[in-house]
Amino acid sequence: MNTKQVAFIICTNNMQYYSECVRYIQDLYVPPGYDIDIICIQDADSMAQGYNAGMKASGAFYKVYIHQDTFILNKNFLCGILDIFNKDESIGMIGVLGARELPRDADC
Repeated sequence: MNTKQVAFIICTNNMQYYSECVRYIQDLYVPPGYDIDIICIQDADSMAQGYNAGMKASGAFYKVYIHQDTFILNKNFLCGILDIFNKDESIGMIGVLGARELPRDADC
């Protein structure tokens, strides 16, 4: 298992959304010593089946499961999640809630 890798596992049935999702991932700041992997799961029977396939296909220690229409705006997303996991080893999973619109005072 690669402890310095973050895999983004993306279930998709729409390549236009997938391409946009990937563009945002590629714009993220990647901390020194880390690398990212993007795994595309197409035409899965269910999201659970697709995410399981992605999990088995990746040797990354950190895995981010996202849907094709998720666009990560916070360029420091990786630093934020790594900080959470490195500060408290009892934390094994985190989640986020999306929004259709951002408030005017959103800090991205």
